[in-house]
Order: sequence, then C-alpha cells, then structure tokens
Amino acid sequence: MPVYDFDGSTWTPVPGTMAGGNYATGDSRLVDLVSQLTGHHFYGAVAIHDRLE
Repeated sequence: MPVYDFDGSTWTPVPGTMAGGNYATGDSRLVDLVSQLTGHHFYGAVAIHDRLE
C-alpha cells in the first residue's frame, strides 16, 4: 500500500518507501479508528514504512 504525506490540506504520495518488518499494534481503539478511517475491516497491526530505497 502506498505511503502518503499529509501537509494539513493535501495527501502526497511518498516515493520509494517500504515496510521494514516493524509493526505497530494496539487495543480495540486502534482497530476501531483505523477501520473507521479506511472504511475497511482492520486486523490489528499497522506496517511501519521506515525504509527508503
């Protein structure tokens, strides 16, 4: 999934980013928030895109 940067008014794709194998997890509040923001069922882990190549 592409990574986007938000400058307060527009979302801009960030080229060359990739997940480095790290994940952020949380309790049901994170699951509910991500599901609400994306409109998709969320399974509970967010890939951290911390690599540029």
